[in-house]
Amino acid sequence: MNTPLHCRFLPCVLFLFFVGCSVQPVEPAELELGIAAGRGHDPVPELAFIGRTDAPFISVVDLPSMTEVAQIQVPGYSAFNITIANNRKYAYATGTGSDRLKPGLLYEIDLSTFSVVRTVVIDPNFSTTDLVITPDGKRIVITMYRKHEVAVVDAQTLSVVAFIPLTDNNDYVNGIAIGPGGRHVFVSSQVSGRVHVIDTDELSVAAVVETGAASVNELALTQNGQYIYGTAGGNDAVILIDARTFEVVENIPVSPYPVGIAIPKNGREAAVVHQQGYTQGHSLLTILDTRTASVVATLDIPGGARRIAISQNGHLAVVTTTAGNVVLVDIPNREILAVEELDPGSQNGLFGVAITNGARFNKP
Repeated sequence: MNTPLHCRFLPCVLFLFFVGCSVQPVEPAELELGIAAGRGHDPVPELAFIGRTDAPFISVVDLPSMTEVAQIQVPGYSAFNITIANNRKYAYATGTGSDRLKPGLLYEIDLSTFSVVRTVVIDPNFSTTDLVITPDGKRIVITMYRKHEVAVVDAQTLSVVAFIPLTDNNDYVNGIAIGPGGRHVFVSSQVSGRVHVIDTDELSVAAVVETGAASVNELALTQNGQYIYGTAGGNDAVILIDARTFEVVENIPVSPYPVGIAIPKNGREAAVVHQQGYTQGHSLLTILDTRTASVVATLDIPGGARRIAISQNGHLAVVTTTAGNVVLVDIPNREILAVEELDPGSQNGLFGVAITNGARFNKP
């Protein structure tokens, strides 16, 4: 069943307002965080954090073994999207409480213990959806479902600094990406197809990009900071926005209904997942060459693809699906390495995914 986040959630369980949740390890293990260097295109042991729309925990999956090594319990009904701080000490996730769309929560996760150490209510009436952290680590910018605003949060106190209103009162805010330098944050709209540019210093909308697309889903910044890539599901295209002039400079035709997108640190290729064919139990992954803005490969993905994350060296991609599968992809060799049934009984599947680039998981 392919149900995007903006469409519906399952009935929620009673929300408990507390912090400091415990972790449930699947097997004894010890986490060591550090930069893995000198591996070239060799697979590097890393960790993927995977959210759910209908379960109160985040799965921690060891890569490339695809073993679930821990479950981070959250004090709400769900954990949607996850992002990892640059210092690699903490991760942050969005989620909801007792009602299916509220309250909108923010979880702070200690990566040394796999536990939630702080939980705050961002908005009592609207769910939080996606989020990014500014490069200096001082602010977290969060999108909210049907709020028509983005929240700017102080990363130290986890208090809301401002709610920034957008120009579209009847729109669904969806994807989010940090611009070059970190001052500007790009936020996509799923109904109007506009992309709002948020100034995190002035706490205001700096620009509105008229993309001409029927809808824009997820966003990602190229490694050189020149372009924002956006998936235009209604137009079967990937749009390129100049990250400095805020203008659309290219439309790349792709397979039907692209949704998630990720660009690794090496910046050579972008990976896009599509919802095409999900009713037949499969979907697609498109690989784009960012130097030529062209499609170079297409892979079949089992299950309805939803989100994607790529390791820092650009070798491994992790795709979450509506069927509860996690798909591991070798990007340079254009190959599906593994499919793990992480949540086979799920009614709404897996959602956001983030990878701790260079993190090692060592068994004692």
